[in-house]
Amino acid sequence: MPLKSYEHCCSSCIALANLGKIEGVIPIIHGPQACTFGNQIGSMFCRPSRLLTIGTTLKKSEVIFGGEDKLKEQIINVYNQYKPKIIVIINTCVPQLIGEDMKGVIIELQEEIPELKVTYCETGFNQPKSTPLGNDVSWRAIIDVLEPRDMIKGSVGILGRAGQDADSLGYLTSLLREAGITTFAFPAGHIDEMAKIIQAEYLCPIHLVPFLTCKRINERFGSKTVYFELPVGIAGTTNFLRRVAEKYWLNSEQK
Repeated sequence: MPLKSYEHCCSSCIALANLGKIEGVIPIIHGPQACTFGNQIGSMFCRPSRLLTIGTTLKKSEVIFGGEDKLKEQIINVYNQYKPKIIVIINTCVPQLIGEDMKGVIIELQEEIPELKVTYCETGFNQPKSTPLGNDVSWRAIIDVLEPRDMIKGSVGILGRAGQDADSLGYLTSLLREAGITTFAFPAGHIDEMAKIIQAEYLCPIHLVPFLTCKRINERFGSKTVYFELPVGIAGTTNFLRRVAEKYWLNSEQK
């Protein structure tokens, strides 16, 4: 039997790096101490050095009897000290395996602190797509707690592949805006800018990675997702921009 190797890293690590690039959002890793440490070290190459790595560091007894109380305590501590706009629980393999009730924890906390916005993503057991899913499920978690906004007709949302695309999509958005098309970029460096994506009428991802994110935006806010040729190389980027513009102008003419 041949030895097996795995080319993707842990979804929790990707989610941590992804969320850590968004000002106004603080992730909390719900899992054992080694999980927090390993994901902190593993994500250091692609996240801000100032990112807080907060975890519940579950002990053996809490794996048996549950770690929900410790999770609530950590969330309250983070909120009281930093007042983030959104807290995202990164729910790792162990709490998923023992059936920790994330929805119940969030409901109890919101009854205690009504202004608190908490959401969660499941990052355990995401093989064999753990790397892309780390990005996708963490973004979808943010979409779940955004407040509705008025849709801007004819507007376009450009969705990236990973947290590294935050504030790096200008090579696409600047050209579309120059053409008179209202364009939003996702992800972005601040949650206020990132949240504008729900105002887009059409979502145009530049990769298949944000599939679940686009689906949740469609479900919650009524947008439509359109897939074009990936903007790779000069020809691919040109074709992508043309298809987006054609969609915009065709829609404008129909109205």
